[in-house]
Amino acid sequence: MNKIRFVIFAVTLALIFTACGAVYEEEYDASDDITYDEIYGNAKEPVEEVYLARKELFLEDIDYLLYALENNFALFDVAYWAHGMDIRQSIDNIRADVFANPNMDVDGLFAAIHRETSTFGHIGHLRVVFPFVHLENYRNPNPGAAIFREENVLSFYEPRHPIGSVDSHMMADIMMGTGEVIFQNQLEQFALFGERELSEKIAYAKAAGDYDEAMALMVQAFDIIGDIPIVYTRIIEEGYIAYLTINSFGRALDTEEGREIIFSFYEEIEEFGHLIIDLRRNEGGRWDFFRENIIRPNITERISLYGFAFIQSGEYNEGHLEDFRRGRGIGFFGMAPDPLDQLWSVAEIIENYDLPDINMADMERMDYGRRLILALTPMRSGSEQPEPAFGGKIWLLTGPITASAGEIATRISMEAGFATHVGELSGGNYGGPRTFVVLPNTGIMIMFDSFYITDSTGRPFEAGTIPHHFNREGMDALETTLALIAEGEY
Repeated sequence: MNKIRFVIFAVTLALIFTACGAVYEEEYDASDDITYDEIYGNAKEPVEEVYLARKELFLEDIDYLLYALENNFALFDVAYWAHGMDIRQSIDNIRADVFANPNMDVDGLFAAIHRETSTFGHIGHLRVVFPFVHLENYRNPNPGAAIFREENVLSFYEPRHPIGSVDSHMMADIMMGTGEVIFQNQLEQFALFGERELSEKIAYAKAAGDYDEAMALMVQAFDIIGDIPIVYTRIIEEGYIAYLTINSFGRALDTEEGREIIFSFYEEIEEFGHLIIDLRRNEGGRWDFFRENIIRPNITERISLYGFAFIQSGEYNEGHLEDFRRGRGIGFFGMAPDPLDQLWSVAEIIENYDLPDINMADMERMDYGRRLILALTPMRSGSEQPEPAFGGKIWLLTGPITASAGEIATRISMEAGFATHVGELSGGNYGGPRTFVVLPNTGIMIMFDSFYITDSTGRPFEAGTIPHHFNREGMDALETTLALIAEGEY
């Protein structure tokens, strides 16, 4: 696998499994000699026929995509009012591409769908699955990739997009065609890691249409930030202000080393007055790292939080809906169905609960809902009354890159009153367990979150968390926080 292909794989894999529990536990090697027929031997049509599918088949797939999203993607409307993405218009744009390109093949349709589903950023993990990522995950034995081997993916949906058919140059074109919001967020992430000049060079190369140069510079940027610690600590003002950044909740943090860094830092800053925790670069992973190493060590009483999950009764949601109804085998990466509650119609939810921030227009798309609960308990040492690992004031820095599991951590911190939040509106990108849809003619795989998750007031996680303090003019989140501390604005 050449380096450009590796970078695209790394980025795409992060997009698919960021937040949200599906994280690999160990490295693995994927074989390069696996054929399409070995995986999809039950396909109804030869690969060549599918790859050269006529315009009518593409248009059928586009119509099917809109149908699947309208009836199963609970965040369909939030995508518009929270992020500016008009899904129907995006589908029309894909359809127009087909008419404008009579020689379009499956990879061309794939590129068009990728562009439109990524135009407005990450919304409920809605995205197209890269073929080689599907292949890599099919061969990955770890639990996080099990979805790619399930019968409903391999047999019922019969995905037939020629795995690995897109060469590295085509992939560079596709990657550079990624929506502007996602691209700009990636550049901002490089800048937050101290590589603003390199970020500007990438933007210039892309704007000039020099995709090979842009991809080469991205490789360089990933090499640099790959050497930056995921957990980083420093003292801003001796004896008074400490700083902790967590750049990812991915698998690298699920180690004793990451935990030891944080708990050793707690001991070092025990008498400090302020701890600033920075999640501005954090696109997600597993929120339980934040729960176990940040929240629970620093609370002294049990905290019970409530939220709500809503769902449509579309065919792709049937399994989730049945589990949801029974309150079994389904979790929301932090919250779970309240065992004392039950599945309600949306009208009953609205009648029975006070939800001042609910968006009633969004509810017109929903069929059922149920209350969720999360219990946060302090860490105890024997029978002793727990004491916080850090006894001073805690601040949390967030921004538009803070998403998925980062969004969960942000919203739960806000709901629990755990920290004072400073920065920008966080990125959302969260709607519970995933659904995979495979288009019937081309086999292109689409993924998205199935639920509409809200906090106790009815505000959807997808809309992001509003900080207590926005950045001051001319200041970033850290500078704003330091100004607030200096002024005693807690």
